[in-house]
Amino acid sequence: AEQGVRRYVHMSANGTRAGAESPYHRTKWRAEELVRDSQLEWTIFRPSLIFGQDSEFVEMLSGLVRSLPVVPVVGDGKYRMAPVAVSDVARAFVKALETQEAIGQTYPLCGPGEYTYNEILDLIGETLGKKKVCKIHQPVGLVKPVVGLFENLSFFPLTSAQLTMLLEENVCEDDSWRQAFAIEPKDFGKEIDKILR
Repeated sequence: AEQGVRRYVHMSANGTRAGAESPYHRTKWRAEELVRDSQLEWTIFRPSLIFGQDSEFVEMLSGLVRSLPVVPVVGDGKYRMAPVAVSDVARAFVKALETQEAIGQTYPLCGPGEYTYNEILDLIGETLGKKKVCKIHQPVGLVKPVVGLFENLSFFPLTSAQLTMLLEENVCEDDSWRQAFAIEPKDFGKEIDKILR
């Protein structure tokens, strides 16, 4: 506001809330509080898992599916996600700047399709030409201490905070952003072949 900026669109994350278990979501909440307490005309977006070309999550999972005969899965793998396309997030940002009604609003951003972790692995496998992705489900109680032990090592692919967020799921109960900005978001399941091929 001191520099003459009045309008501000803030990127947060789905699942952000007061008292969140993960440090990631707690820091996102503190940032949101600063935005809400400011003199700016703000809009806050909380996207789910973002996908697009070279997205880290898809690259990591496709790497596992390509290279391992059996893919390890934490727990039952039934935790849900509603991935949202990076292009749709970008469109929402632009449209928010043009939409007076978006001022003072917080929008969760999710794609139209909800998928379990198991289903995402299967979609990736199918796209890569695998008839079946073999999975080995690891009990959460066994995985947590291992992650806690190795998470600070650069080669280890998972942190305790990421594990917590994964198990919490990443879906939206509110899809009002679609109507607010006249966006029909892309479905992860229909876009995955464009990302991996």
